[in-house]
Amino acid sequence: MRKRRTSALELGAREARRSPPLEGAKGASEHGARRAVRAIGLVLAAVASASCARPPAQQPISFNHRLHAYNNVPCLVCHPSAADGQGAGLPAVHVCRRCHEDVLYESEEKAKIRLAFENGRGIDWVPIYALHPYVYFSHRRHVTLGHINCKACHGDVELRTSPFQAAESPFGGRPGMKTCIDCHRKSHSPNAGVDCLNCHR
Repeated sequence: MRKRRTSALELGAREARRSPPLEGAKGASEHGARRAVRAIGLVLAAVASASCARPPAQQPISFNHRLHAYNNVPCLVCHPSAADGQGAGLPAVHVCRRCHEDVLYESEEKAKIRLAFENGRGIDWVPIYALHPYVYFSHRRHVTLGHINCKACHGDVELRTSPFQAAESPFGGRPGMKTCIDCHRKSHSPNAGVDCLNCHR
């Protein structure tokens, strides 16, 4: 029989019960305040995690990274703001159409691009790597200034034949923050600090 996962609210209540009371009225008051702070912290953590959890994405187009990499399409053609912005960006329909308007044949996926372009609609890509609101990350700092290849964080993207899904980690299943800190420490760059305020604002 599978063991039920303990929720953050239950953990908060359990932590509050476990803390030993202090002696006297002042001690009881401090004990109550500590319990409340612990419980509130766990509840806030649960809310933050739940707000960023998303179901598996159904992308509007079955994008094949491997095919585009084979045809020597640079990452920055489809993700133009990765060089000078905070986010990498997703390709606009006119970017896709620019390459796919003169093809000799039309597949089901290419037809979606053509129809979206002709009807003046965009492609409703589902963002996968939305960070928590309290995390600051700049692609420009890493790609342009740090000369870090996309593969360092996103894995072998050029081998992918299907789009990313929401359940996937940008670090190949490794914990995000630990991966960032380890990389900053290994880089020995004076610009890659591990101060909390560099990334948490």
